Amino acid sequence: MPAGGPGLPRRHPGADLGLAHRRPGAGRPRPGARGGALHPRPGGRRARGDPRAGLHGVEPEGGVGVSAGLPGPADSLARWVLRDWAANAGYPDSRACLLVFRFSQWATARWGRPGRLVALVCQTLNSLALGVELPAVCPVGPRLRLFHPHTVVVNPGVVIGADCVLRHGTTLGNVVEADGRERGNPVIGDRVELGATCAVLGPVHVGDDARVGALAVVTRDVAPGQVVVGAPARPVARPAAVEEAGRGPGDDDVAPAASLLQVPREV
Repeated sequence: MPAGGPGLPRRHPGADLGLAHRRPGAGRPRPGARGGALHPRPGGRRARGDPRAGLHGVEPEGGVGVSAGLPGPADSLARWVLRDWAANAGYPDSRACLLVFRFSQWATARWGRPGRLVALVCQTLNSLALGVELPAVCPVGPRLRLFHPHTVVVNPGVVIGADCVLRHGTTLGNVVEADGRERGNPVIGDRVELGATCAVLGPVHVGDDARVGALAVVTRDVAPGQVVVGAPARPVARPAAVEEAGRGPGDDDVAPAASLLQVPREV
């Protein structure tokens, strides 16, 4: 018998959890994607910050919103918070900020319109207390680390993967043309580290394990494993896959710079 019963339309298995059925072709593989993960087209649902979209284009694990970076109504708020807190040991201000942020996501998923009002209050609280703008509609993967969480600005359309690091002064936002048109938002992969006061702007993709140096301005895609510095950002280290394949012409000039400009993993 259909799931909806006699005379009733068949419901998507994730309907009760606030998960939308993905339409065919909503995502497509991108070069460097791991495990067949799908990356949506620029300007698609995920680029607009739609909370129904899955992180990296895949449906949430177990139907509870884990992969999506957005707690679903059936999720345990404590589970999300404790994972973030474990990644931010020794940073009480970071833990407080992420507690407020995850609660705003959870409230939005669980309470609908009243939850969105709660999320607005939570976002204002973080903005006034720490200068952190982290909207509840942003899909943010687990174990986000905030080192010195002050003056961090994240546009509502941004997507952030799992195990990422944001430092003070980080800006992730769209680009507004002279005629007022907006050109999308960044998609940040897994295990990406962003240096202090860096800016990642426009519909760019920062690949898994990439690192962005302090003060860098990123307006183009960053390959997985790449290290970029400067304004505009330029690469100083080749992706791991290329390094394993062998050194090419000009690598002797790049290698010394890469060794000096590596972004530290802890501050």
